[in-house]
Amino acid sequence: MNAPAQARGPRLHNRIGAIMAHVPSYSCKGPSRLAAATGVSLSAVSRLIHGRTIPTASVLTRVVTVLELALGRRLPLDEVISLTGKYPTRNICKLVGCRNCLPDRAFDNDGVRKVAWRLKRGGDWTGDVAEQGYEEEANFTKEVKGDV
Repeated sequence: MNAPAQARGPRLHNRIGAIMAHVPSYSCKGPSRLAAATGVSLSAVSRLIHGRTIPTASVLTRVVTVLELALGRRLPLDEVISLTGKYPTRNICKLVGCRNCLPDRAFDNDGVRKVAWRLKRGGDWTGDVAEQGYEEEANFTKEVKGDV
C-alpha cells in the first residue's frame, strides 16, 4: 500500500484549486475541464489540485498556461506553488483580480458561514491546499461529533 504523500517527503503547496474557483469555465466540472484542456489525466489533475502529488515541470507548465489564458493574466510559478505555503501575493483574490470573495468551502449547504471562517474577511484567504481553514474546519467537526 502507498504511504500518504506527506509521509514520503516534503509537500508541495499549491493554489491551483483556488485559481480555478476564480475562473468561471472551471467553477463547474473544473478538474475534468482542466484535464481536457491540458492533456493531463483527470486523476493527475485531481491529485495536483488536492496537493497529493508533486507535478513534473511539464504538467505544471501546461496547467499554469491554461489557467493564465483563462484568467487573462500572468501567473508567476512562485504564486502558484510553494514549498512553505507562503506566496509573494498572500491573498488569492488579489492575485487573480477578484473583488475579495470567500471560497465555497467557507459556507455550509444552507449558505451560512462555517465557524472556522467566521472571522475571515472576503479576500482574506491564500487559496493554498493546506490553508488553516481546512484544519480548523476538520477539528471543529470532530469536536461537534465528539471524536476528539
